[in-house]
This record gives sequence, structure tokens and C-alpha cells, in this order.
Amino acid sequence: MPRSLVALQPLLLLLRLLAAWASAESDELIAQARAAANKGDAATADALLQRAEESAPSEAFMLRGNVAAFLRKDMAGAAVLYRRSIEANATRWEAHYFL
Repeated sequence: MPRSLVALQPLLLLLRLLAAWASAESDELIAQARAAANKGDAATADALLQRAEESAPSEAFMLRGNVAAFLRKDMAGAAVLYRRSIEANATRWEAHYFL
């Protein structure tokens, strides 16, 4: 292995660890948001999902769309969020379905 690649290995390991940490954090935020939404607390669910957007944008936007559509009855706002979910991941079938 070239020396330049060997020197990059610690950095690559750090990046993998940071990605795993961000994923775990977003999973926890999404779980908390689902619990809030199940209690009918749209404001808390939306706030938690906004925090998850950076590390899990497609999931967060799609779930925010659900909060807008089903808890707030804001179909226009939901459509915008579903489109943002699709922009983040074009294969997100749920967002396509809800549109």
C-alpha cells in the first residue's frame, strides 16, 4: 500500500466513527420524534426531526412531511417536505407515495 494511503488510514477511521455516531444520534432523534408524534405533539416531533436533517435528510424530511400532513393537516407544507425528501434520496418510495 502506498505511504500516502497508509497516512490517511487514521483519518478514514475517524470519519467512519463520526458517521456512525451521527447515524446513532439521528436514529435516537427520529425515535423520539416518532414518540412525540404518536402523542400528537407536532411541535416537538418537528423540532426533533429538524435536528436530524443533517445526518438523515431523506428520512427526516419524509417524517416531517407526515407530521405536516397528518398532525397539522398542512398538505401544501407536507408536499414541500416530501419533495425535499425525494431530492435527498430519489429512491425514497414513501415520499413518492405520500405525494
